[in-house]
Amino acid sequence: MRFSESPVLSVEQLKCLASPARNEVYIALRSLGRASAREIAERLGRKPASIHYHVEALLSVGLITEVERRAGARRPEAVFEPTLANARLPETSDPEISGLARRAVLARMRQSMREFERAAIERRSPRAIVSATFRLKPEDVAIFESMLEAAAQFASRARSDEGMPLLWSSALISLNRASGGTSTDKSPK
Repeated sequence: MRFSESPVLSVEQLKCLASPARNEVYIALRSLGRASAREIAERLGRKPASIHYHVEALLSVGLITEVERRAGARRPEAVFEPTLANARLPETSDPEISGLARRAVLARMRQSMREFERAAIERRSPRAIVSATFRLKPEDVAIFESMLEAAAQFASRARSDEGMPLLWSSALISLNRASGGTSTDKSPK
């Protein structure tokens, strides 16, 4: 499935992911593939009781699902997995939904920054750092977006429970502040 054909996040899902704590729990579960609240808490270095509320919120909006129950230390524990391999932000002019989408993306990007900082403190080298500012023709922007989509599809297809857990965040942002999508910048290209 092409990313452009991926399901669009609902308003309820955006509200849930706009919470930095829930977004962090969601990212942890995505990196684990399948996990109990206890395992998610271990990944995050927290107590399980501190994330149960967030797991329930993710469950209630359909971002995760319970896939099994297994024996726990005192009682059976639920095991969860994400319901969506990929999802898109809604394209909307509604300021409330746009604000929720912005908060959800910012929560995700802040989590990426925290993970980068943690890796630096632990003296783990990042696998790759890519930052670029460039100008592209509209048709090349479409090609570049397709390449990012292809990388996301590859990562989704090649996912392995035994594989190295990785976090990849990217944002392709137009730096054009002019309305109508045309640049008023007259600097040489």
